[in-house]
Amino acid sequence: MLDSLLNHYINASEEQLTHGFTWYKKANRICVKLSIKHDLPLYKVVGILSALSPRNKWERNIIDCESVIVHGIRASVCTFNANKEKAVRILRASAQTEVFDELNGRKVQSFYNNILKPKKASTVTVDVWAMRSVGLDRAPNKGLYDSVEEAYTELGELLGMLPHEAQAIVWAVVRG
Repeated sequence: MLDSLLNHYINASEEQLTHGFTWYKKANRICVKLSIKHDLPLYKVVGILSALSPRNKWERNIIDCESVIVHGIRASVCTFNANKEKAVRILRASAQTEVFDELNGRKVQSFYNNILKPKKASTVTVDVWAMRSVGLDRAPNKGLYDSVEEAYTELGELLGMLPHEAQAIVWAVVRG
């Protein structure tokens, strides 16, 4: 797996390297701006964004996040209703632990951590593109998730960056 990831990294253009390396930091800045604009704790904004993310385009995810912040359950979103309901529960949460618990999938919890703490997080968002990057075209089970996450962790160590930064660079290459 590591060889495959390293090949993707080596084939990254300068633009893909920059885009991937800064992706989670930029996502964090977007959430910080929404947090300030709506006087809402950052962890809630990131939680709402993360809850709405499955099968949602990034640009639309940002719009949907703000819509939930402003309109709550009446928000119009372009993702599954269950995700909107989860986002509204996060909006109403009274503690950060409630937000994390509401994001009950490992992939979404990793996405949350990586956006909330882009300079410290050590998790990897193993999505369909991360799986494709190692030649697998299916959703990961726990064993595969662990293996892919470990491969990205090794790649990050090899390159002197955080695992999610390596993942975002490879994502930019694989996704195209």
